[in-house]
Amino acid sequence: MRSQSQSARKCKKNPEDDLNETKSPEMLKDANAKENCGRSLASTLMKAKDASTPDRLPGFSDSVKHIHRKQKPLDQKLIEAAENGDIVSAKALITKGANVNAKDEDGATPLIIAARKNDVEMAALLIQNGAKAGEKDDYGVNALMESAHGGGIPIARILLSNGADVGAKDSFEETALKKALSGGHKELADVLRKHGAKG
Repeated sequence: MRSQSQSARKCKKNPEDDLNETKSPEMLKDANAKENCGRSLASTLMKAKDASTPDRLPGFSDSVKHIHRKQKPLDQKLIEAAENGDIVSAKALITKGANVNAKDEDGATPLIIAARKNDVEMAALLIQNGAKAGEKDDYGVNALMESAHGGGIPIARILLSNGADVGAKDSFEETALKKALSGGHKELADVLRKHGAKG
């Protein structure tokens, strides 16, 4: 799980104030590297999108395509187990046939969620049961990017050992390495470079 010091970072009293200001594409491109009050990369990117107009951020609206998903009950419960760090329930649901690559409303798989939460045990369980390390959400974010964003070295190592693409880019053309560097996670950046990351 992500440490309390990370998740309890202070936010501005009126976070919408920043979103109401006209921002350049470059400023929006760095939105995921700023304080996001515990939001996932996906929701941070969505905030940037909602605050923009086509002329401020050309092409981004077209790059994010939401798919209406209706999860099966078991799959939805597995997604919730990943969100809650409930390893016992996750094991039981997988045994019952839950899809480890099911996607939530933003296209995030349980593995992406586990990486976001820095939940090593959950990530290992999912991968052992067939979770795909390369899956992306609707914003092009994969599990390795989430681990890089949060500085989760153990999960990053697991993902890299199970086929994660170190050079993959999200909808803002950012790699896991860029996210690690933006977050000040130099040690993780070194791990990514050792696995071929450029930059």
